[in-house]
Amino acid sequence: MKTGTRHGWFGYALHVLAPVVLILAGCATQPGSPGSGFSTPELAGTRWIVTSIDGRAPVRGPSPTADFGQDGRINGDAGCNSFSGPFIQTGTTVQFGELLSTRRACVDADRQQQETRLLDILQGPTTVRLNRDRLTVRGAAGSVVLTQSEPVTLGYQQ
Repeated sequence: MKTGTRHGWFGYALHVLAPVVLILAGCATQPGSPGSGFSTPELAGTRWIVTSIDGRAPVRGPSPTADFGQDGRINGDAGCNSFSGPFIQTGTTVQFGELLSTRRACVDADRQQQETRLLDILQGPTTVRLNRDRLTVRGAAGSVVLTQSEPVTLGYQQ
């Protein structure tokens, strides 16, 4: 069966270019993926350290932390008290449920104020944005910047 010049060229191009296009498509960075600058993090199973609250570094002493468990719960240390509660992530939106915390009094008034700000920001709906290793959480009350702690898988193992 004789193939015309037009179909012969088209067939050749299809066989040669199709694999190249597929390889390049597999290497392309999708919006929101690592390497594109900003990405949508999957928070479940990650551990974070607070590096700033409303643009200010945490007061001296141990930094507040936040652990997002595989079980849909956040647990952390707000500075003076530990806290926990539910969270639901849908893309870049994270809805925090009621956060419960212990009721120890802070000796340092600055630490108490920092803790109050952190817990206020982590109430209700927030948006999250990851830029390299910096996670920014923005809520109606302000913003918190966190850096990822050591790699860890949180939650219950079966």
